[in-house]
Amino acid sequence: MDERRPSAWSVFIAGGIAGCAAKTAVAPLERVKILFQVNSPAYPYKGVWSSLTRIRRQEGIAGYYKGNWAAVIRIFPYASIQFTVYHHMKEVCPRVA
Repeated sequence: MDERRPSAWSVFIAGGIAGCAAKTAVAPLERVKILFQVNSPAYPYKGVWSSLTRIRRQEGIAGYYKGNWAAVIRIFPYASIQFTVYHHMKEVCPRVA
Protein backbone atom coordinates (compact mmCIF):
# COMPACT_ATOMS: atom_id res chain seq x y z
CA MET A 1 0.00 0.00 0.00
CA ASP A 2 1.55 3.27 -1.15
CA GLU A 3 0.56 6.01 1.27
CA ARG A 4 1.14 9.51 -0.08
CA ARG A 5 2.17 12.06 2.49
CA PRO A 6 1.79 15.78 1.88
CA SER A 7 4.93 17.88 1.88
CA ALA A 8 5.72 20.08 4.88
CA TRP A 9 5.09 23.19 2.77
CA SER A 10 1.67 22.03 1.65
CA VAL A 11 0.73 21.29 5.26
CA PHE A 12 2.07 24.72 6.29
CA ILE A 13 0.10 26.53 3.57
CA ALA A 14 -3.06 24.50 4.25
CA GLY A 15 -2.91 25.41 7.94
CA GLY A 16 -2.52 29.08 7.13
CA ILE A 17 -5.40 29.07 4.67
CA ALA A 18 -7.62 27.24 7.14
CA GLY A 19 -6.80 29.74 9.87
CA CYS A 20 -7.52 32.67 7.56
CA ALA A 21 -10.82 31.15 6.45
CA ALA A 22 -11.88 30.60 10.06
CA LYS A 23 -10.92 34.15 11.05
CA THR A 24 -12.80 35.59 8.08
CA ALA A 25 -15.88 33.49 8.89
CA VAL A 26 -16.16 35.02 12.36
CA ALA A 27 -15.07 38.55 11.32
CA PRO A 28 -18.56 40.10 11.63
CA LEU A 29 -18.89 38.92 15.22
CA GLU A 30 -15.33 40.03 15.99
CA ARG A 31 -16.19 43.49 14.65
CA VAL A 32 -19.24 43.68 16.94
CA LYS A 33 -17.13 42.51 19.89
CA ILE A 34 -14.58 45.26 19.27
CA LEU A 35 -17.30 47.89 18.98
CA PHE A 36 -18.73 46.73 22.32
CA GLN A 37 -15.27 46.94 23.89
CA VAL A 38 -14.68 50.46 22.60
CA ASN A 39 -18.15 51.57 23.78
CA SER A 40 -17.85 55.12 22.49
CA PRO A 41 -20.75 57.56 22.01
CA ALA A 42 -20.19 57.30 18.25
CA TYR A 43 -21.06 53.58 18.42
CA PRO A 44 -23.95 53.17 20.87
CA TYR A 45 -24.54 49.50 20.14
CA LYS A 46 -27.06 47.73 22.36
CA GLY A 47 -27.12 44.13 21.14
CA VAL A 48 -25.47 41.75 18.71
CA TRP A 49 -28.30 41.54 16.18
CA SER A 50 -29.01 45.28 16.23
CA SER A 51 -25.29 45.94 15.86
CA LEU A 52 -25.02 43.64 12.85
CA THR A 53 -28.02 45.28 11.16
CA ARG A 54 -26.72 48.77 11.95
CA ILE A 55 -23.30 48.01 10.49
CA ARG A 56 -24.96 46.58 7.36
CA ARG A 57 -27.20 49.62 6.98
CA GLN A 58 -24.49 52.25 7.60
CA GLU A 59 -21.39 50.66 6.09
CA GLY A 60 -22.59 47.85 3.86
CA ILE A 61 -21.26 44.31 3.82
CA ALA A 62 -17.67 45.56 3.75
CA GLY A 63 -18.27 47.04 7.21
CA TYR A 64 -18.35 43.54 8.67
CA TYR A 65 -14.78 42.96 7.53
CA LYS A 66 -13.09 46.18 8.66
CA GLY A 67 -9.76 45.23 10.18
CA ASN A 68 -9.95 41.66 8.92
CA TRP A 69 -6.75 41.98 6.87
CA ALA A 70 -4.77 42.75 10.01
CA ALA A 71 -6.25 39.69 11.71
CA VAL A 72 -5.57 37.49 8.68
CA ILE A 73 -1.96 38.65 8.43
CA ARG A 74 -1.52 37.87 12.13
CA ILE A 75 -3.28 34.50 12.07
CA PHE A 76 -1.61 33.03 8.95
CA PRO A 77 1.80 32.26 10.47
CA TYR A 78 0.26 31.24 13.80
CA ALA A 79 -2.19 28.78 12.25
CA SER A 80 0.43 27.50 9.80
CA ILE A 81 2.94 26.68 12.51
CA GLN A 82 0.32 25.21 14.81
CA PHE A 83 -1.12 22.95 12.10
CA THR A 84 2.33 21.88 10.85
CA VAL A 85 3.49 20.94 14.35
CA TYR A 86 0.25 19.07 15.00
CA HIS A 87 0.57 17.19 11.71
CA HIS A 88 4.19 16.28 12.44
CA MET A 89 3.45 15.19 16.02
CA LYS A 90 0.56 13.07 14.79
CA GLU A 91 3.05 11.08 12.70
CA VAL A 92 5.70 10.92 15.44
CA CYS A 93 3.31 9.96 18.26
CA PRO A 94 0.25 8.34 16.65
CA ARG A 95 -1.25 7.24 19.98
CA VAL A 96 -1.44 10.80 21.29
CA ALA A 97 -3.47 12.20 18.38
